[in-house]
Amino acid sequence: MKKLFLLLIICLSLLSNLHANNNDNIFGLPERALEFGFNFNLLFSNNYLTIAEVLKRTIVINLDDLKKGLKVNIGAGFTPFYFYQNKTTWGWGVSVDIDAQGFLGLSGNMLTLSEANKDKSEVGGAVFVSAAIDSFSYINSFKFKFKPAAFFTAAFIKPDISYTFLNSEDGTRVNIVYDLHVYSAFPMNDFPNNFVITGSPGLDISMGLEYHLSKEIGLSEILPFLDFSLGIDLINIPIIPSSLTDYMRMEGMIGSNDPFYVIGNTGGLGDFVTSLGNSNPVYSYGKKRIELRRPFKALVWAVWKPFFGTNFIVVKPVLGFSYSTLHIEPLSFEGGLNVGVNLLNMLVFRAGINYVDRLWINSLDFTFSLKLFQLDVGVDLRSTEFIEIWKTSGVGLRVGVRFGW
Repeated sequence: MKKLFLLLIICLSLLSNLHANNNDNIFGLPERALEFGFNFNLLFSNNYLTIAEVLKRTIVINLDDLKKGLKVNIGAGFTPFYFYQNKTTWGWGVSVDIDAQGFLGLSGNMLTLSEANKDKSEVGGAVFVSAAIDSFSYINSFKFKFKPAAFFTAAFIKPDISYTFLNSEDGTRVNIVYDLHVYSAFPMNDFPNNFVITGSPGLDISMGLEYHLSKEIGLSEILPFLDFSLGIDLINIPIIPSSLTDYMRMEGMIGSNDPFYVIGNTGGLGDFVTSLGNSNPVYSYGKKRIELRRPFKALVWAVWKPFFGTNFIVVKPVLGFSYSTLHIEPLSFEGGLNVGVNLLNMLVFRAGINYVDRLWINSLDFTFSLKLFQLDVGVDLRSTEFIEIWKTSGVGLRVGVRFGW
């Protein structure tokens, strides 16, 4: 029970995701000379059940829908503190962030007991704690952004789950084999009696470049509705990886061992059903050094101000990719379109359709800003499939508070 409880705590910590505060103010609110604050978010998404169905007393499961697999993201994150100083041509700030993410992807063949051979499922996540220095400066007409960050990996899940269902002349062979490594920054076999930090921190940098192209070539002076800037962001460029050495391993099998259980032989179907209930996992502890890097992203974007170059309406398309070793397929497309409306430099409404972190996200954000105080609130609908977004199978909530002058 102690092992299961500890594993549950770690998994709940891993199944989260936090986006750190972004000091870029492309939607036109007046900049503060000094600013500090905090933010947090919560999220949940899946590709099967809607929120209304989850809240029902009786959940109806359609086996046909399970053929496409089950994908779940659950998250909660917190930025406890950030500070920023802004001047006309330069600015800098510091922040402490918890950036965590987790996911579950179960094979559709396994969920529907379809025929397959070593069909892979994935479950994983990582928790990163970071401290960063965020800065920008103008050189001629270019705005440069530079953000080095020291990060520490608190926990990491490395799974190996395979499902086999094979028919042959001898009968039907079935098993689910799992081998789960939970790495942590401290030994878990004697926690909390012997708490020693064994992980080591890493270093990465983020940088960006922005150029007000239409102004520099004189286009916005001739056609004011064609006022636009172009930019590129490189996020989490790896320099020094973080490392973990201590792990807890949970391994086992549901079904039969190698050679696969054959229903047509031995005790038949009865013994096979019994074997499904005898899958007690085996726990072990060990040390093996692994290197970890935060997910890398490369994004190109444009900011278009069609209302005569003012901030009343701002349109921002984004296109790029991410690379994360947390997933079986590390490379993923990212992109989207965001629109902001600024009212009297006090109220900003933003709406977006984006594909981020392997999820389609339809977002709506609201900002209320005074000189000394600002409140940011955002909600979104999210799903792994674009056509499923409006079914409320996934939601996100963001809240941020800023103070300054």
